[in-house]
Amino acid sequence: MEGFPEVASEIQSPVGAVIFLSLPLEKCAVKASGGRQLLTKELNCKVATNSKLVQSGKSEILELRRTMQALEIELQSQLSTKASLEGNLTETENRYCMQLSQIQGLIGSVEEQLAQLRCEMEQQNQEYKILLDMNTWLEQESATYRHLLEGEDAQ
Repeated sequence: MEGFPEVASEIQSPVGAVIFLSLPLEKCAVKASGGRQLLTKELNCKVATNSKLVQSGKSEILELRRTMQALEIELQSQLSTKASLEGNLTETENRYCMQLSQIQGLIGSVEEQLAQLRCEMEQQNQEYKILLDMNTWLEQESATYRHLLEGEDAQ
């Protein structure tokens, strides 16, 4: 067999046999110890690398949580500002609606007064025309009587 020393079929002393058998065992133990150390080093490197990755991941998660909290605070601030502005808008709309209603009421009142004034002016115009016509008729009657009287005086 390869890798194993040949064993003599006759063992002369037990001490020799122990020494003869212990040499390959020691070599195996040294090889195993070296392999174990190599595996331990590799595992320690992997553990260190993974520890760094875990720590980096934890740091990133912490930073993302901080960012998320800051964004949530900003969102709440923006929502509060929005609610305040919407309240101001509603208040302003209500105030302007009330003012518009008052102005429309005033316009309606002025239009009504204007309609009454037009009606009164038309009535006064009609009365003026009647009086003017009466004045014209009276002046004509007066002129007629004057002519008649002057004509009688001439006779």
